[in-house]
Amino acid sequence: MITKKILLSLLITLTLIPALALFGQVPQASTLRKSTSDVVIERKINALLAKMTLAEKLGQLQQLDGEANGKFRPEHLTMARA
Repeated sequence: MITKKILLSLLITLTLIPALALFGQVPQASTLRKSTSDVVIERKINALLAKMTLAEKLGQLQQLDGEANGKFRPEHLTMARA
């Protein structure tokens, strides 16, 4: 005798299998490839990062407010170095 619980489990399973098959597909390898311009940009970024010291990299992580004209407050230099 099929109980309501077994019937419900079977219904859920039969509903989920097609959904997983439809939405769980792995993208084609061609869609995972980077464009030539992306590769060039990434190489430039990596070259720049390789030239930077650890202190310079940490300085880039500082989120200091600046003036709208691109200038910074004098205390920012001290704060970034700290």
